[in-house]
Amino acid sequence: MMRTDRESKRPQKKLPSGGANFLPPDGPLILTVYLRHRRPVRRRPGSAIDFAELTRRVTLSALKAERRRILKGSVEQVRRFARRQHMTVKAVDFLARSVTLRAKAADAERAFSTRLLWIDDSGDRRYYPRREPRLPPALKRIAHAVLGLDTRKPRLSRLHENTIADDGSGLLPSEIARLYGLTAASRGAGQRIAIVEPAGGYKPDDVAKACEAMKIPVPQIVDIDVGNGRNSPGINPKADAEVALDIQVVAGVAPEARIIVYFTELSEPGLVAGVSRAVHCPQRASVSQCRRRPAMIWHGST
Repeated sequence: MMRTDRESKRPQKKLPSGGANFLPPDGPLILTVYLRHRRPVRRRPGSAIDFAELTRRVTLSALKAERRRILKGSVEQVRRFARRQHMTVKAVDFLARSVTLRAKAADAERAFSTRLLWIDDSGDRRYYPRREPRLPPALKRIAHAVLGLDTRKPRLSRLHENTIADDGSGLLPSEIARLYGLTAASRGAGQRIAIVEPAGGYKPDDVAKACEAMKIPVPQIVDIDVGNGRNSPGINPKADAEVALDIQVVAGVAPEARIIVYFTELSEPGLVAGVSRAVHCPQRASVSQCRRRPAMIWHGST
C-alpha cells in the first residue's frame, strides 16, 4: 500500500523492467484503486445526526445508487489514467469504492515509479516493490490507496503466545465481561459483529466446548469467503489460535450477537478486501481485525 502524502515534485523517469529477480515486462498484475468518498462529511462524530446516519436503514440497491452518483467522476478519472498507462479496467465496485485494473509489470512500474522484484514462495511467485511506490498525480486527489504491487505473505512466525493453554491462570471472556458489568443474558441481541481473518480457521465443536465452559449459548456464526480465503483449521496452529480467540471473546461478551467471519487471502490486498467487504455491507456491523504486532508482520502497511 502506498501513502498519498509523500509525493515527490521531481518529474517521473521511465524505468526499465525485466532482468534477474525482476518481473518480466509483460508480467500480468491486478491492481485495486480504493477511492475517497467525494461527498464531504460535516456531521460531528458521536452527535445525534451522526448516530441517525449510522443507524439509517438502507437497501443494497439504494446504497449502490448513492455511491455510483457520488463516485462516477472519480471512476472516470481512473479510466482515463488507465488508458494513458496502457492498463485496462477489469471491474468497478461502487459499493466497495474500488476500481480493479489489469496491467503489465512495465506499465505499473512506470506509472508508480518503482521496480518490482519477485520471490518464490513454495512454488507461488510473489512480487513486491524495490522502493516505495509514488502515487501518480492523476490519482492523488481521488484515491486512498492502490493495492496489488506487494503480494508477499505476512510473517506470521512473529506472532507470540502470551499464555500457556489450560494453565488455569487466566479468565474466561465471559468472566471479564462480568467484571465490566456485562451480565445480561441477552447482551448482543440484535447486533452483528464482523471479524476479518486473513489466515487460520476454527472448528464448530471447539466453539461449542468454549461456550459450554462459559455457560453461554453457542452464537450464530456465518462464514464468508473473500477471494481465495477459506475457513481452514489445522494448517497454521498460531493463526487458528487467533481465530479461536477472536470468536470466543465475542461470544463471551455478546453471546446473542450474530458473528460474521470474513476469511481472506493471506496478503495485504486480501486483508484490505476483507475489511472493505465487511465495512461496506449494507447490514451494518461492528468490525474487528486483530493481529498482534501488525507493524512487524505486514509488509509495507500504512
